[in-house]
Amino acid sequence: MPIERCTRLKPCWSSWSSSVTHPVIEAELIPPLVGHFRNRGFRVFGEVPFFLRRVDVLCISALGAEIVAVEAKMRKWQEALHQARQCLTCADFVYVALAIQHAHRAPRRPFKELGIGILSVDGHVEEVLPARRSPYRCAAHARRIRETALRHDFLERGDVR
Repeated sequence: MPIERCTRLKPCWSSWSSSVTHPVIEAELIPPLVGHFRNRGFRVFGEVPFFLRRVDVLCISALGAEIVAVEAKMRKWQEALHQARQCLTCADFVYVALAIQHAHRAPRRPFKELGIGILSVDGHVEEVLPARRSPYRCAAHARRIRETALRHDFLERGDVR
């Protein structure tokens, strides 16, 4: 399945290899996340600009009413948490996706305090800690990131890169 992506952005994803037991690079976390959210009825966008940064994976529900932001990291949960915090104003739910061997080691308390969920990725996606609806969501920020994702021309190619 193709992933929708801004044509102005450099390709940043590689294909997921079913022979890989554990992801070896951060880019390999993305395809399983895309499939996970698409199977739940979301349109999935990658590297969506939001102010001075980019959201790794942005998911918009079919009706456009719900937005999920995901920050993917192999192991640096502190860095991922910091980046995910910045998404709390533009998304209804925010997750950090970590490689399986690191997702289960990340401390739950800082994530719970912010309402940020944890996803474990190893060829498939498992919700380790559910995200709570963001109390910091700003309607203007949500509208801005939704419009940014939907406004750009996206590649409709059969491969994920």
